[in-house]
Formats: sequence, structure tokens, C-alpha cells
Amino acid sequence: MKFLLPISKSKSIYNMVKYISIILLTLLSSCIVTGKWNEIGVKRFSLSRFSLHANKGEEQKIKNMIDLNSIYKEITLSPPPKENYTYQTYIYRFYKDGKVGIFSDYNLDPMRATMGIYEVKNGKLYIEYYWHSVQAGYYRVKIMIESHNEQLLGYNGDYIYSLKKENINGDFSDEPDW
Repeated sequence: MKFLLPISKSKSIYNMVKYISIILLTLLSSCIVTGKWNEIGVKRFSLSRFSLHANKGEEQKIKNMIDLNSIYKEITLSPPPKENYTYQTYIYRFYKDGKVGIFSDYNLDPMRATMGIYEVKNGKLYIEYYWHSVQAGYYRVKIMIESHNEQLLGYNGDYIYSLKKENINGDFSDEPDW
């Protein structure tokens, strides 16, 4: 019976496997659980994950470029869509303190919004938000927006957007949950 391990060695191997399993399980679970979700299940990220920061105390700069009591509809100008394809249209609603909500329809409840941050620098508006795709998971989107003849044009890599201002009647007193 020389092939059997002594009792003390088998216990130490068992303990080693147990501790390695606990460590691996802890590491895997910490990689999977990132961020939090609001009451209706929309992902919320820590503001420290954004590279932009709100322009607190610089409301006049912001008001010269965007209207906080309006919404902006995104229209993709370039590149043109492929045959039998249309771009999804998104709606941006800007809040005070550098927050922006991105919506896929006209239900403008801030709880349903994709959370984003905006900042005005050197006469340009920058927007940053996290988007989800099945292929890539969550990834960061940054858009630079310039004003041209009272029209807002956004640039993001190869895409050019026009942000069309739409005045709507409604209560603009609600605050986002991020």
C-alpha cells in the first residue's frame, strides 16, 4: 500500500484545492459584477469611470450652446446607411450639473435613460456614455459636438451626426438617478 498518500499530505492537498477554489471563485465573481442597476434594471456606472467632468459654476457657457428645456434628436449624416438599413435614432436630454440622458424613444423618464456626462471645453461640447452591445459588452462612446450656423454637429470616429433641437412641453424638473 505504498501508493496511498499519508493522511497529513492528503489533508494539505485538500485544503490547498479548497483555498484555490475560493480565491478563483472570488476573482471571477468580482469580474462579473461591475457597477449597479437602478430600480427598473438600467445599468448605472460610477462617475469616476468617465473621463469628462461636469462644468459646475459655468452654466452660462452651457446655455450658449444647448437648451436644458429642450431635447435633441440625433440624425446620422455620414456614412450613408447601407441598402435596406436604417440607423437607430436617439434622443438626448441635457440636465444641469453635466448629466445627459440618451433615449431610444420619446419616453423621457430619466430612470430609463442611458447615463452620460457632458462637458464644455474650448467652445465645444463633449458627451461621453457607456453603450452595450452583444458582441462587445459595455464600451465607452465619446462624441464631440460643434455649433455650425445654429446647428449642432457631432463627430465620433467615422460618424457625423446632426442634433436637431425639438421644443416639447413637459415637466423638466425631474432629476436623473446618477
